[in-house]
This record gives sequence, structure tokens and C-alpha cells, in this order.
Amino acid sequence: MFISTDKFKEAYDNIKLNALKGDCTVIIFVSPDTDSICACWILTSLLKSDFIGYKMQPITDLQDLVDAKDTLHDNPGDFQSVVMINCGGTHDIVAEFDAEDEDSPLAHFTFYLIDAHRPIDLANAYDESRVYVFDDGETQAALPPIEEVWDDEDDMSDEEEDPEGGPAGRSKRRRTDDEDGSASPRTRRRNREARREAREIYYSATSYGFAASVIMWQLVGDLGKSDNHLLWLSIIGLTDQFVQERIDSGTYVQGFERLADDVRRLNVIEDDGDSSALAVKDEISIQIKEDELRFMLLRHWNLLDAMSHSRYVACRLGVWKQSGKHILHNLLAKMGISIEQCKQQYSSMSVMIRDQLHDQISRYAHEYNLENCTYPSFVLRAGFRTHYSASDLVYATTGLLEEASENPEEPIDWKANFYKAFDSLGLKDRKLMRHGTESAIRQHAAILRQVESIVEGKMGIGKTAGYRYVIIKDDPDQKYFLHHPTLRRLGLYLLDTFRFSKDLKKKSYPLVLAALNPANATYIVAGLWSTIGRSEGSVVKNEFGQHFSKAGMTSDARFRMASFDASVMEVKSDDMSKFFASLTRLTRQ
Repeated sequence: MFISTDKFKEAYDNIKLNALKGDCTVIIFVSPDTDSICACWILTSLLKSDFIGYKMQPITDLQDLVDAKDTLHDNPGDFQSVVMINCGGTHDIVAEFDAEDEDSPLAHFTFYLIDAHRPIDLANAYDESRVYVFDDGETQAALPPIEEVWDDEDDMSDEEEDPEGGPAGRSKRRRTDDEDGSASPRTRRRNREARREAREIYYSATSYGFAASVIMWQLVGDLGKSDNHLLWLSIIGLTDQFVQERIDSGTYVQGFERLADDVRRLNVIEDDGDSSALAVKDEISIQIKEDELRFMLLRHWNLLDAMSHSRYVACRLGVWKQSGKHILHNLLAKMGISIEQCKQQYSSMSVMIRDQLHDQISRYAHEYNLENCTYPSFVLRAGFRTHYSASDLVYATTGLLEEASENPEEPIDWKANFYKAFDSLGLKDRKLMRHGTESAIRQHAAILRQVESIVEGKMGIGKTAGYRYVIIKDDPDQKYFLHHPTLRRLGLYLLDTFRFSKDLKKKSYPLVLAALNPANATYIVAGLWSTIGRSEGSVVKNEFGQHFSKAGMTSDARFRMASFDASVMEVKSDDMSKFFASLTRLTRQ
């Protein structure tokens, strides 16, 4: 059941009420990405303020959820409320926990889903008693009526054929003509097929809704517990979605405007008569930055590298080629900035150059296809410490989350990375944030090297009737791409490179990337959809989720979903050829 934005407080009050039944009554499952960690930070801060005991458990995929479920079955403890942050929403969560039967040890659990993944599983959407889905204001409105997608008849007839499941077993509804027997067998069969088709359309592509951290910020406001730190975390979560291209620019601007109002409210500067004495309501302050440059980690790097490693600049100018480097140097020369100055740490550059940078970029942007090189954002200031833009902390947090093992043969300690990233968002450990920044720089340098290798033909890029594909193995930078978000970012770089290529044959084609993980002899596979004529700032729904699942099942490949994003999969290396063969057949249809 969806909870509208005006009912968030009621849901939280239910969690508080159930907290009276034990010492630790809330268990939080959280996905290891920046938005999820920000949302978790906000929620745990609220729980601490109300003295509610909780347990936080990071999980990467459905198998982790199954393992956690098995543990809870053996020892349910005092848990009453299960909160799922950016995980679980796309699966029938009650069924996954084996909590449907009254005699289940988890039958008393109530599930709260704060998940940006779309589509939300219909079983969760229509469960009227035990599952509460926090709505972002748009998802429920786009949900098809239950009678168009499910009927009690489907519960048996689709049991073997429909992998998505359905809500019929737990939803009490008005009986339809199909159910009371007044319809003819032919009509009932036709209606059943129509409902099956409607479900297939609903589940046909994946996308993202509003950031979970922004939804949590709404709850903070409803509870009257607003402060700048929690507001900043919601800003980071929204920016993470924008930087990772999970939401389009229109959705981002909508979120920016909502948060900008709260920034103005919480950061009112009061002049007490002395122009040198300005006070803010919190120890940290947030400033609105209407024209943030799309240059990666600019404040913590140098101008040349920040521009070269920015996807916006790199893909338009082709900076991995000598001609692209020449174009970038030419732009900087027109702006009156020497290469020596560009290689200085940004904070050490001339104040005059820094002050004029935005104007100079705007002056020449149209000549280099960089007209939209700024976007509205926010900047954090904490005393006299270094300023951080929202994207700076997105990159730093992501750098910690996706830090590569030194030896690719060793498994990634992703839980250690998760807790480092979580701690860094406390904004207390500057060394940790710097470590994240350095890690992000290494990751993006590896991405650029890989793009150069692929585009310049040093490493092959294959093509089928339905998609292009890249396979990464025996590569010096292979360790970075064992993290599927890094692999996906490489895909974004490649799609933008093809988009701005003069070769029309390379434009607008879906892309599949696979990276060999020698530690367990599997490939991490990520798919990115693309369409002809995609406009600047738009994001298309990803159809690879359904194709991957079907390809895995029809090919008899050994696979598992490696993320709560259905367009990411892990496939045994010995089965990759038949997986790709099946995927090719499906995408050709």
C-alpha cells in the first residue's frame, strides 16, 4: 500500500508505537549506494532522537536478503518493523521473507519500503495491511488499477508462467465478472490474457523515482526536526541520482527547487549591525549555487584534470585523443588561462581567474558544444574549512563505496567500504573524505583509459542486431570494473561518446558491458538502454532488466541478480556465450 506524503508521519508513529514492544524493534536493510546511505543516515538520526533501538544491515542483492531472512527466521528477536531503503521494492517482500503464513515467525513484521527503484512490485503496491510504500508523489498515480493487472483466477493460472507474482493472495477486493462466473470462458480467457499483457508492460522496463533521501527529508520536516546536516544529506542523495543519470534534468530541477526553499529557511543570515559578524542557525551552512560547473571535483583538484575527467566535457571534446586535448587547450587559451595555471591546485589559482571562470566559460561555451556546462546545485560551508559542493561529496562517497581491492583475485570487502562511506557523511573525518576523493579520481582515470582503449580500437567492441557489447578481461584496470556502478559509469561515458561522434553508425544503440571477476570466475554484466533522438538531460527507461532475466532462464546459464537494479547481473564465465546468444535473440525481437 502506498503512503502519500501527508501520511509519512503516521507511518513513523506506527514504528514508534511498535518500539514499545522491545528493546531493538527496527531492522533497516540498506543498499550500498550514496542515496541509500544518506537516507539511512537521516532515518537513524530520527530513531536516535526518539530513543528507538535499531539494527542496520547493508545488503547488495536478493541473495543477501534471503540470507538475512533465514537468520531472522531462526532468531526474530524483538523486531517489529522492517525498513527497506532502495532495496526490496521491486520484489514481493512478504513472500521473500516467507512471512505470508500466520504461523511464520515473521508473520508479525510490518514492512516499510523507501525505494527509488521502479517499477514497484504489484504485490507491495496492493498489500493493504503489512507493506507500506513511501510514495514520491508520482509513482502511485502511474500505477495501473488492480483489476487491469490481476484477478484471483490469475493466482493459479499464472503460477508457472508468470515470474512476477502478484497481489491476489493478500488483497481483498470486489469480485469481478471473471470471479463470479458470469463471464463466458472465452471472455475470461481473453481478459486473463489482457491482464497478463498489462503486467508484462508494467514490468517491461526499469527506472528510478525520487531519491530516498529526499523522501526521508519530507519525514524530517513533518516531525519538526529539520537541521542543516540532514538537509545536506538529502541534497547529496538527490545530486547522486542526477550525477549517475538515474533521473532526468527536469526531475532534478523539481527536487532542487523543493530543497532550495528549505535551504533559504534554515540558512537565513542575520546582520547584527556589524558587517563582519554574520550568524547562521547551524554550525554548518548551505549556500545555493545556481551555476555549478560540471567539472569533476574542481575544488579539490586542478582545472585541467577536472575538465578532462568530467563526462560532460570529455565526451564532447574527445579528450582521450590528441585532437581532443588540443581542443581543450585551445579553449583554455581563449579564456586566458595558461596550461601551467590549469595544472595548479584550484585553491592555489589566482583569485581573479577563479572569479572570472564562469563568465569566461559562458563566453566560449557555444563554440565547443558546452552550452549547458552549469547546473543549479548547493555548496556546504563548515566554519573556515574547505567548501564542498554536493557533487564533490557524491564523488567522494562513491569513491569509498567502490574502492577497488589491490588484488583482483581477492573478493571485494564491500561491507568495509559501506561503513567507511557511512562514516564519511558525518562530515567529521576530513581524512576519510579526502581518501574518498582520491579513490574517485583513480576510478575516473581508469574509466577514461578504458574509453580510449575501446573507442580507439585497442580493445574490441562487439555488435549484434540489438545492442553493442564490451567485454573487459585481462586488463590492468579490471579491478575497478568489478563494482557494477563503476561499470555502468563506463557505459554512460561510452554512450555519450557515441552520441557526439561524427560516425552516425555509432549513435543511439543499447550497450552491454561485462567485466570478468577472477575471484569467483563470473562476469559482472550491466546493460544501458539508449534510443534515437534522446534529448539533452533526458533519461530513458532501461529494458535490459526483463531481457537479462529471460536470457538467463532460457539459456540455462548459471546467473544471479547482482543488484536490486534488474539491469545488473552476475553470470558464470563458462556460460557467457550462451547467455549472450539468448540475449541476442531476445533483443532482436
